[in-house]
Amino acid sequence: MTDETTEPMEEFADDETEDGGLEAYGLEVWNDYDPSMRWSVVFPLSEEQGTEAGTIAYYEFEPGRHSGLHSDNAEELVYVLEGEGEVFVSGIQVPLEIGRFTFFKRGVQHDIYAYGKTPLRLMSFFPTNVVESTFAMNVFPMGGNLVTSKAPPRSEAPVITELNPDDLPDDILKFFSEGEAVILNPENAADADE
Repeated sequence: MTDETTEPMEEFADDETEDGGLEAYGLEVWNDYDPSMRWSVVFPLSEEQGTEAGTIAYYEFEPGRHSGLHSDNAEELVYVLEGEGEVFVSGIQVPLEIGRFTFFKRGVQHDIYAYGKTPLRLMSFFPTNVVESTFAMNVFPMGGNLVTSKAPPRSEAPVITELNPDDLPDDILKFFSEGEAVILNPENAADADE
């Protein structure tokens, strides 16, 4: 993840690697109302790869980004691989420094922030084979407030498509040609009804 235009990763656990193993599921998560709430996660080991009681998660936050306030369905043990930041837990700021461990109890809300000049990279262990993180705000690409380590089937995976005005049908484009569009706002909405 390098900037706001980075596309979400498209890794799904039902994809097999050359040696017959399962690929890690990963995605980029963001919030449309808070542009600083944006990060990436990859689950290299989880239920999708056959674990029975544990999940490993790798997180990456660019400087100035944060996770958003959330809680997890299991205790989270965190190791700081690179970068610097802090986490807000129950109103307390806890520094995140390279080579240090910290943990968050199950159900305790926390928000991770990245500072400095390099990305904050974290490796987390959860003593459950499916991690469910519940956020205070809706996050995308899910469109709800739940991020999980369980990869959605391809048929249910969110698909994000950016609209290109050049690809719109001609009958739609005519409404947007110069001078023909009517923009309604409270001042002219009454005029439009006449």
